[in-house]
Amino acid sequence: MDEWKAQEKLFRILADKTRIKILHRIKAGERCGCDLIYCLDISQPTLSHHLKVLHEQGIITGEKDKNKVVYSLNQDKLDEVWENFVSLLDKDIDC
Repeated sequence: MDEWKAQEKLFRILADKTRIKILHRIKAGERCGCDLIYCLDISQPTLSHHLKVLHEQGIITGEKDKNKVVYSLNQDKLDEVWENFVSLLDKDIDC
């Protein structure tokens, strides 16, 4: 996958309105799935899907705490995403 396609895929993932809401809630502090379901009014399978996608991309991390997983933002990954985006804007392209 070329660099443009990889960035396109990542930004499509980040552009989803439910994922934006999830990230907004997690940014406010570590959250478990039960907190997110309550705040976002979505089903558990839907939440699990979105969390899996975000986790697979490294945007969030999950840490087991007894019988639940607590999620937090991976700020290093978000910084990397932004830096990659800016570098793409600086590249010369053939039109």
